[in-house]
Amino acid sequence: MEVLRTQRALFDQLRRQQCRLCDRQPPLNQRVAYVTQAAKDEVAAVVTLKTAGARYIIIPNLPESFGGANAQTLRAAYNTALWNGLAAAGVNFIPADFNGLRKEINAKQAAFRVHNR
Repeated sequence: MEVLRTQRALFDQLRRQQCRLCDRQPPLNQRVAYVTQAAKDEVAAVVTLKTAGARYIIIPNLPESFGGANAQTLRAAYNTALWNGLAAAGVNFIPADFNGLRKEINAKQAAFRVHNR
């Protein structure tokens, strides 16, 4: 139960950080630094979960396929910093590749029974 409370508090903190970025539009280089720091913060949160006893941690990436070039760059920077940071911290995690899943569904819509109307 303590792991769940810790997880909830850490994710609430990350959500507040993301909202602060949405409220202002700093130059792109500052936004890259910001999302890189947000990824480092998430790495620290996941390390806390691991230390508290979590054994199976699924970490999704952010979808990179929509939005303008700047938004895609920011999401790619976050994903790279997150997964590389977790690996460097020695966290055993299961990467949930939402980008790959979305691309697979889009490429094989009939197999997934997806229909554009």
